[in-house]
Formats: sequence, C-alpha cells, structure tokens
Amino acid sequence: RYAVVLQDPSHPKSQQPSFTIAITDSIGNLLDPTCGYYYVAAGPKLPGWDSCNSSGGLVRFKYWTTVGLNLTPWFGQRVTITFTTRDCSLGGHYGYAYISAYCNYLQMSTALCEGDSSATLTAPPGFSYLWSTVTGDTTINGDTSASIIVPHPTTGTSYTCNLTAANGCHVAITQTLTYTVIHSNFTYSSGCASLPIQFTDSSYINQNHITNWTWNFGDGSPDMDGIQNPVHTFPAAGTYNVKLISYSTEGCRDSITKTIMVDSLPDLNNNPLYKRICSNSNTNIVLSSDVSGTLFTWTASSPSLNITGFADNSIPAGSLDQTLVNTGNSIDTVYYQITPHKNTCAGQETTYKVAVVPAPLLTNYPLSQSICDSTLFNINLTSNLDSTKFTWTCTASSGNLSGYSANTVNPVTVISQVIYNSGYTVDTVTYHLIPRALGCVGVETDFKVIVFPFPDLSNIPLADTLCNNIPTNLTLTSHVANTLFTWTCTPSSGNITGWNNNAVPTSFLNQDMVNSGNTFESVTYHITPHANGCAGHVFNFVVRVNPTPALMNTPLHKEICNNLNTNITLVSNVAGGLFSWTCI
Repeated sequence: RYAVVLQDPSHPKSQQPSFTIAITDSIGNLLDPTCGYYYVAAGPKLPGWDSCNSSGGLVRFKYWTTVGLNLTPWFGQRVTITFTTRDCSLGGHYGYAYISAYCNYLQMSTALCEGDSSATLTAPPGFSYLWSTVTGDTTINGDTSASIIVPHPTTGTSYTCNLTAANGCHVAITQTLTYTVIHSNFTYSSGCASLPIQFTDSSYINQNHITNWTWNFGDGSPDMDGIQNPVHTFPAAGTYNVKLISYSTEGCRDSITKTIMVDSLPDLNNNPLYKRICSNSNTNIVLSSDVSGTLFTWTASSPSLNITGFADNSIPAGSLDQTLVNTGNSIDTVYYQITPHKNTCAGQETTYKVAVVPAPLLTNYPLSQSICDSTLFNINLTSNLDSTKFTWTCTASSGNLSGYSANTVNPVTVISQVIYNSGYTVDTVTYHLIPRALGCVGVETDFKVIVFPFPDLSNIPLADTLCNNIPTNLTLTSHVANTLFTWTCTPSSGNITGWNNNAVPTSFLNQDMVNSGNTFESVTYHITPHANGCAGHVFNFVVRVNPTPALMNTPLHKEICNNLNTNITLVSNVAGGLFSWTCI
C-alpha cells in the first residue's frame, strides 16, 4: 500500500516531482524494465489521482492504494524493492510518499465450507482482474471484481483470474474448488487445581486460515472466544471435558473435546515449620500434606560455614533425613526450601528451618588437678556454651580414697567435694563428666583429681637418748616416698644448748647437744613432714641429753695404814653416778 503527494509546478516532465518503484538484483541492476519498474511524475489526468490547490501551488496526490507486484519470476533470488520520491529537479517543489509493504502468496482464497450453497473466490489485492472458467460456472467469465461468488459450486472445477499490475504486467492464477477442512486439536500443560494451565492450539487447515477459537473448559466458567492459546485455572481437582471449536476465515468450523485430569495441588502441612536438633543428629522429619500420596523435593542452605551435612534432594521423598553437624559455638540454622509433588503437580515452596545446637564441651584445661588429703576439691566447670551444666560418675584408683560422689541427676557447673586419702601412696579420682545444654548431651570427658596422702614421721620410737655433747645423727623416715621435714624445738631448760629450728625441708637431723647441767635435760623436736606440696601432721620427737658425770670428792687424796681398807665413798655431780678405775 502507498499514498503519494507530488507538487505540480508544471515543469517539463523530466523536471517534475515524481515517484518510482524499482526491483533490482543484489548488485542494483533493474531486473525487468517493464514488470520490475513503475514510474509516475506529477501532471494532469493521472488515472486514479486527485488534485487540490494549496498555498504553495497545485498538488497532485493519490489516496492509500493497494497495488501488487508479481515477484514470481525471481523466485529463489534475493531482490530489493526501492521506493523513491523526488522533488523537482530545480529544488523548489516537493514530493513525498507513505509506504506499507508486505509479501504474500500469489494465489486466490476459496471460501467453501461443506454444505455451502455458494463459494467465494478472492484474488490478491492490488491488481486489475479478469475472471474465466472452462469447467465451472461460465457466468463468471469476464467478471473484473476482486472476488466472485460461484453458486452451487462443484468441487474439482477450476477458475482462473488474470491479474494486471499498475505497471501493466500480467499474471494468471488458477484455483480448483475444494472444501475448507479444519482439523481442531490442542495440547495442554500438566493440570493442577488452583494453578494456571496453559492450553496451546495445534489445529491446522488445508486452505485459508484459522481466525477464531472458542474454548469451553467444562467447569461452568464462561466460554472463551478469540484467544488461540489461553490460560485457565480450574478451581478444584477432578476430570474435565475441555472443548475447542476452531473457525476458518470464511466461517468453516471443527471441534474437538478432550478429557483432562486436574490433580489436587499438594502442600506441606507440617506445623511448626521448625525443629531444633543436636549436632551430629539426624533431622528425622516426616513430611506431611493434606493431599495423600504427596512427596517432596528440597534445596538446602545455611548462612553459617560451621554447619555441614545438609544437601539438596531432587528425588521426591516422604521424609527429610540428614545428619547435621555444627562445629561452631552457637546455634546455627539450615533452611530447607521444600516443594510438594503429587503426580505432575508441584505445590508452593515452603521454608522449613532446622536449628542445630553445637555439642556442649568441657573446656577446662588442663583436665587434671592435684590436692592434698582431706582437702576440698572445688572447680568451676566451663564449656563452649554458656548454658552448659554437667553430670558425672566417679572412678577411684584404690579403696584408700573416700569423700567423692557421683552426680547423675542434677546437672551443675561446680564440683565441690572433700576427698580423703587414707593410704600412703598417690591415688586418683577420675570424674567422668557429661556436658548438657539445650537438651543436647556432649561427649563424656574425664577430669582427674590427684590426691596426695599426708606424709608422716615413721621413726619408732619417737625418742632418743644421747650423752652430753654428742650429735643427734638422726635420719627421719616416712611411709610416704620423698618426704622431707622441717621442725621447731622446745628445750627442757636453759642448761641445754646446740639445738636449732629448721625451715628448710631435709631428711637428716644432726645437731650437737650440750647439757651444761647436772640433771637429765631434753629437747622436743616438733617435726612437720612435707611431700608433694602437702604438709603432714606435726610429730613430737624427744631427744634426752644426759649430763657429763664428774668425781666431786675433795680432797682427791687419802692416807691410810698398811693393810687397812680405803673405805672411800665416791661422790658424783650427777645423782646415781657410779665409777670405774684403773690403778698405778
């Protein structure tokens, strides 16, 4: 289609505004000087043109006109159709055009439905026409309209129309009468209640075109007209008879009805959509739906890098069983995006959250402590989780230990027990601690309490007697290995000297005792044993120091007669002193 406006300044024709249509090959050569070319210049008496006077002068114009060009001779070639408007060669007057071009088949259309009493044949637009027939109704011979009506048509008869283009080129087209036959058909996507279902027309026709469609979805909704590929939502699951009626250009029709099954839309009805589990535990979630037979797929994610064990699942299943591990020190979450499936229906995606509590741990370090016999063992138990409390059982290394006890009922954060070691060897109480937090039980951890016995002084008897000015030369002993001793001293009087207190632990007591008196004196050593950092009870060890006896007679001589007894009573400074002698 085109419309042309050319100003007419009455120049010579070669200088007038003009309009040209040219068909050229791939290198710009004109394909046919007659059938491939059309030229018109502004001027009087142009067939089909009108004129008017404007402020700029006389104007020749052509209203929107449909013209056809027969491109059949160049079938298979690449051609260019060029539309050109020109102002006058002197440049003072205008020419312009409007173009709307398309390609179509050079054939006539037949409007003939089975049972019709007449047929309509229509030639392509844009030509001059001349109809003729030999086998058909000859009353149409010589008709020059674009369409003819054939009464009482007989299939198999042929009609010819000679077409003349605006450039004078001729072409003849022939059509044999046949009934228009439509084959209605459609396809559809999987059907789920409450979700849109796509219906796609797949009808075809032997001639002309399918131009209208009527859909009835069998669910009481109004018929849908004029839409080739509609979308429809069924309100409920069930079986529906869907009918499509297809219409051709001339009104021929065909229909098809298909029974489709619409499934219930599955859902996930677990409530709540949340579960808290302990680290290294299975999710063990049974997924449920209001629609029987529903299975589920999911994707899984967690914002925390401390969570492992989760995975996507693309194979529909009825339960979510994954072992999740939280290596961190806080509760982290796995998000499961769960999609329910029933046959071909996929329901709405729902988020299910699984919170994973990390395993509570005993974090005390080191996992041992040493105490002395009869001492309070008091410890604050610590954990990676603030809310952790502990229970425990106990194991002792020997029967010499007592005072410890198990706690399996009331979780606490402190152990406070006095432990006794009645033996002489180092023994151990092992506390088997079980951390508990937020309903989760951690790994049992052993904490050892090393109980040192009180060292003793094992010397028997706890006394010794020395002569004056003689060293004690005493080795101190204990039932507890590696025991050393300190002491303080208490003398019986000021007559005894040589003793000393000792604050440096040792195993040897060696002091020279001097008794300057004439009576027995003593030093009491208050001895404290020490071993493994433990100080035992104080033991009293008594060292008795005898005074040095002396002959106290005076004068130290006596004269007697021959053959008489000396009869000398020897006197000592020490009561009970006796004497021995030699003679010269």
